[in-house]
Amino acid sequence: MKDLRSQLANAFGRDPAPAEASPPPSAPDLLGPDAHLADPWLAQLRELHASVPGAPALAAQPKLGQVQQVSDQLIRSLKRSGRKRAAKELAQLRKTFEVKREKEAWSRIKERFTTLGLSERAYRGLKQGSIDPLKVWTRLRKLSDDELRELGGSRLREALSG
Repeated sequence: MKDLRSQLANAFGRDPAPAEASPPPSAPDLLGPDAHLADPWLAQLRELHASVPGAPALAAQPKLGQVQQVSDQLIRSLKRSGRKRAAKELAQLRKTFEVKREKEAWSRIKERFTTLGLSERAYRGLKQGSIDPLKVWTRLRKLSDDELRELGGSRLREALSG
């Protein structure tokens, strides 16, 4: 059945307004297990991988760990073969991806702390420590809201830094 707008448009001899377009597909979750698959880092890695003889195998849908390992090996191979610029570009793309992931993790951690009314001081203590924000985010997601609220600042840091 047509909606009222379409019925009125037909009654007055006009074309009905176009249906709203579906929202554009969103980018993969930056903290998800497949975030690297859509990143320029992997595209550059695949391109360089094809041009380096004896490069390590790379799966069609590689896990992040494999991409990191192959990237490291490829950077060393490129440097040995005198292609230092290509090695530097690949290393920079990897660094950019990792920094984006870390920033996203810290922003989600901050958002969760703010939502739950947890101490700003505890958040800063976590951030200033030398701890992987992705691990903190994973641990933070596993704890319930009530558990997080019950923990004091030092116990909260201990629980999240593990």
